[in-house]
Amino acid sequence: MSPSNSQSDAGVRAIIGLVALLGAFVLIWFNAGTRLICERALPMSAETPVRCEVGTWGFNRIALSTKVMQNVRSIERIEGRHGTDSRGSGGAAVFSFVFVTDHGRVSPGYFADLFASEPADHALLAEFFADKARPDVVIERSAGEHIGGHIAAIILLLLGLFTLLSALSGGRRR
Repeated sequence: MSPSNSQSDAGVRAIIGLVALLGAFVLIWFNAGTRLICERALPMSAETPVRCEVGTWGFNRIALSTKVMQNVRSIERIEGRHGTDSRGSGGAAVFSFVFVTDHGRVSPGYFADLFASEPADHALLAEFFADKARPDVVIERSAGEHIGGHIAAIILLLLGLFTLLSALSGGRRR
């Protein structure tokens, strides 16, 4: 094999390795465990502000992102429509959360909206905001619920690392 073919093959392997790593990170992100925590500051009173935090955790261990909302006064569950059925009408109900703060309405995004579709989760949050003596509420979705996605991410991660290292070492075989 000529040196230019070897360099070309190494470049292709490097690109494949990087794409596999990117795919692994995307899978880890979208299959992350999610935690929504709302807590009142101490000492509590009827006017104690609430701090809410939405966090995502890859494999339930690696912190990926955190969004904090201060001075939350209430939470609203908003229903929308998404998609159409086979007859071209209707669609699935899509729920999202909006946190009402002292500074306006805040949409915490995709990961908090995962909780909005569950009536039990919405009821738990509504109870928390109604009961001013309750110090906190925690709602979680484990990354273990998406075990297939995590297995695929690990396979892509290993494939990407192996392919990238092979490309970087020049792929010399004798």
